[in-house]
Amino acid sequence: MSIRKHILCLALALALLPGVARAVSWDALTPAEQNVLAPLKENWSNLPEDRQERLRQSAARWQSMTPEQQAAAKEKLERWKSLPAEQKEHVRQHYEEYKKLPPEDQERIRKAWQRYHAMPKEQREQLRQRWQSMTPEQRQQARERWQKATPQEREQMRQRMQQMQQMRRQNPGQAPADTRSFRERHQAPATTQIHRAPGREPVQAPAQGVQPGATVFPSETNPQSPGPTRETEPQGAPGQ
Repeated sequence: MSIRKHILCLALALALLPGVARAVSWDALTPAEQNVLAPLKENWSNLPEDRQERLRQSAARWQSMTPEQQAAAKEKLERWKSLPAEQKEHVRQHYEEYKKLPPEDQERIRKAWQRYHAMPKEQREQLRQRWQSMTPEQRQQARERWQKATPQEREQMRQRMQQMQQMRRQNPGQAPADTRSFRERHQAPATTQIHRAPGREPVQAPAQGVQPGATVFPSETNPQSPGPTRETEPQGAPGQ
């Protein structure tokens, strides 16, 4: 291959690299690009070439958006501007970690993000508030449960969440759903102290048929009888 062809190939390769993109003057932009990038007009010539290229790509994406998508993008930009500098840095770190993930994990995260943005605004706000109210430990547990869940289990979680949201909208005065864990809902029954004869230690027994907080004593007629009677119950009339 001749030296001229080598130089031509090298020039083409360098032109394709994002870091060495060629600078474009403001007058060389299309009218549509100038309309979208108008706030940057005064400083356009001072921007690095790769930054200009990224902005032109963003302008092209903006023009392809529907009015609804543009409104959502504006809302997202306003939220970003309102974030404290520390939180912005935290978001940037998460994004760097995201770029290091395998392609399949990135795709799964993108789909989850798309589903989130497809939700009604009210539901998204409720999810944000619920997440912000969690402790760091609860957030980590939620992440681990989601990561370990199968696709079918994740779909069931989403359906249950949607059903709960719908029930709250239809019945705003309804009592909140039982948020106890499976272990808490199926734990052993409560116990009540049974006071036996003097000198013996109280024992624990299942509180079945006994009102919570009631003091229980052995039968007076047979101190050895294990059958408890409640002090609060009225005794039978003599002779019965």
